[in-house]
Amino acid sequence: IRVLASRAGIQCKLEPVNLFFRSSDRHLRPDLLLRYPGSICNNSNKDIVLDIRVCDPICRSNLYVDAIDKAEKEKQRKYGPHCVASNMCFVPVVFESFGRWSAKTTSLVKALVTRAYERDPDYMVLSRLVHYWIKRLSCVLQRTQAEVMLNRYN
Repeated sequence: IRVLASRAGIQCKLEPVNLFFRSSDRHLRPDLLLRYPGSICNNSNKDIVLDIRVCDPICRSNLYVDAIDKAEKEKQRKYGPHCVASNMCFVPVVFESFGRWSAKTTSLVKALVTRAYERDPDYMVLSRLVHYWIKRLSCVLQRTQAEVMLNRYN
């Protein structure tokens, strides 16, 4: 997602520290900060805070609930109030370990791809660019999941 945001011309900061200086918990460290993103988040020009989670839909605690919905609510509860106090927009980026994406994640990726396309419309057709980034991020997710599984049993 950081590479995609950079291609879209958005400044990125990986795991920013002391981001919530107006908040009571200054030690929170989200995964990514998108600086000056334009109108990607709710048609405002606020900085966007992203925190990424990969959840397991067959985990015991997720058997009777939607794992993505549960993870989004937990992230929103953790970061939402701090982002509001710091005048930033928060987007939880949530994937299931089997590859499903949350609606907010899909919307964010499509907005970033559209922004990248607008910077260089002659590079590739927009629909092809969207498919490319969805496939690229899905491959990264699956490769990371495979590494986790291999490390667990070695």
